[in-house]
Order: sequence, then C-alpha cells, then structure tokens
Amino acid sequence: MTEKGNTWLNLPKYTKDYIEGVDLFVKIAMAKFADGNEIQCPCDKCQNWFWRSPGTVRDHLICHGPCVTFVEWIYDVTSLKDSNIMDPELDSELDTGFKDNFDEMLNVIWHQVPEKQLLWEYVKDKYIVPYDAKPWVNKSMSDHFRSYKSRIKRDYYNTYPTDEERLSHRPEEVSLSDWKILLNYWGDEKVQEIAKKNSEARQKITETHTTGSMSFAQVAHILRLEKLAKLEKEKQEKLGKMPVNDDGEGEGNGEEDPIKVSDADIYLATRKRDEKREYKLPEQVLKMVNDKIVDVKKTLETEDTSEDSEKSANSEKSAEVSYEDDNDVNTD
Repeated sequence: MTEKGNTWLNLPKYTKDYIEGVDLFVKIAMAKFADGNEIQCPCDKCQNWFWRSPGTVRDHLICHGPCVTFVEWIYDVTSLKDSNIMDPELDSELDTGFKDNFDEMLNVIWHQVPEKQLLWEYVKDKYIVPYDAKPWVNKSMSDHFRSYKSRIKRDYYNTYPTDEERLSHRPEEVSLSDWKILLNYWGDEKVQEIAKKNSEARQKITETHTTGSMSFAQVAHILRLEKLAKLEKEKQEKLGKMPVNDDGEGEGNGEEDPIKVSDADIYLATRKRDEKREYKLPEQVLKMVNDKIVDVKKTLETEDTSEDSEKSANSEKSAEVSYEDDNDVNTD
C-alpha cells in the first residue's frame, strides 16, 4: 500500500484531501473489484457486508467513515496485483472473483471459503483472542456460515416461486452475479433432491431444545436460583421456615436439600416455544411436543401434591410424638 494511497484514512472527514482520497479509493475499487455497477462498501457501518453503487459507497465513506481493516485490505490486494511478483494464476482468480470456478464461487462448504485467514485476522483486530482459540473461532465461523446460507435460502429463495422474483428481491450482501449462480445451484435437480432428503431427515428430529448455545447445566443452575428465590419469598411470608443459604443448601437441621431440579424441570425449560416465532417442525410434531409438555407438567403437579401430603403427615406425626413425650415428662 502506497503512502499516497492511504493517508486519507487518518484525515478528518470534512477535509478536501479526505474526500479526494475517498474518490480515488472508489475509482480503484470499481476498476479492480466491481461486480456490474456495484462494489462492497467498506464504511464503518457496512464493513464489506453489502454491495452498493459507487455513489452510495462514496457517501457512506464520507458520512460514516471507513472501516480501516477492509479499506487497507483492498489497497493491499491492489498493490500486489500491480506488482510483478504476483502469481499469474492467482492474479486471474482475483480478477474474476473465482467466477470461473463454480464450487469455489458458491463456497458450498466452509472448507471451500478462501478468506478464512482474512476473517481470522479481522477477529484478532476487534478482540483479544489467543492463537490457541483459532480452532474454536473457525468452528464458530463455520456454524454461522452454515446458518447464514440457510437463512438466505429460506428468506430469499424459498419465499418466491420464480427466479424472476428472486432476482428482483436479491439480498443486499450478495452480488448479482453470485446470486444468479446460487439460483442455478439451488435450482439443480440433484441439489433439490439432496435438500429434500435432508429436510425429511430433519423432520424426524422431534426432541429439539430451544436454549441455543446455553448448556443444560446452565439451565439447571438458573432453575435452581429461581426455586431458591421462591423459597426465600415463602420463608419471609411464613415464619419458622428452614433457613437457606446462598447456594440453595439447607442448613441448621441436617435435612436433605429442599431445592431440587429434576429432569422434568429441565425438559420443560428447554422446550419452551415462542408463539410469535415460526418453527421448522411440522404442526403435528409441535402438537406432540406440546402434549408431552402438558403430561410432564401434570406429573410434576402430582409429585408436588404427594410430597406436600407426605410432609404434612410427617409434621403431624412429629407433633404427636412430641406431645406424647411432653406428657411422659409431666407424668414422671
């Protein structure tokens, strides 16, 4: 990257030199990386996620300022492309944006994504991440990449019946040429057959939780704290309750810990459904899950009633024994 090319990045946005630097950058980016009449916008708001017209990119860079990481990357690649040390084959790939290689262009799987190292560098620039965490970062990006493809297909491909409508409703972050290739890919008979088989296999998985990345151990801990808060409230309302410490353990009388989180509690907490959200599971499967939730709740209520009755009976029995002991003492 030449000194002349990047000095505008550190200038105030209202200066003449900054605006001239923006104009030069847009010109270089259009010459090297344009897809039709659009380039990726490297402003601090878009951060190379969205394809914009050159005029919009110019306005964004002036209004929002640049995301330096992406602007410098464009300059670095441009500088390499203008040098004589660049491998001719790599130079050709950069010029065409991998358009001649169908699989690499589509990035059907994460292993085919060519910018993984760039993404890793981007993560390191924004966060303090040790090198040992790189496998975890790559795994997380792979998961997000797969989810992203699924959302794009759901919202912009499956929603519309024809390719004409899909082209007119292209997602902003996907270039027109990439979107056409994706439409051809998803419209292929073999790909549709694979998608159908995967969808049918997915429908067979009925016991899906709704806690996202939260582990069941975390769910159990939260439920325990909620039960602790409820017990503390009851303790304040009724005198003579057993004292409870911060971690929920009973103290002072050697009795068994009264706060228990059963598997049924965890099942109910991890199967909650948001009424406003649409789920991929068919209606009959959702009905089956909801019926099971109702059955589990009834079982828990029955167990709670039985435990309360047992505790009440034990209390009455203890009171009777205590009364008899007192009478024996008085007789003596």
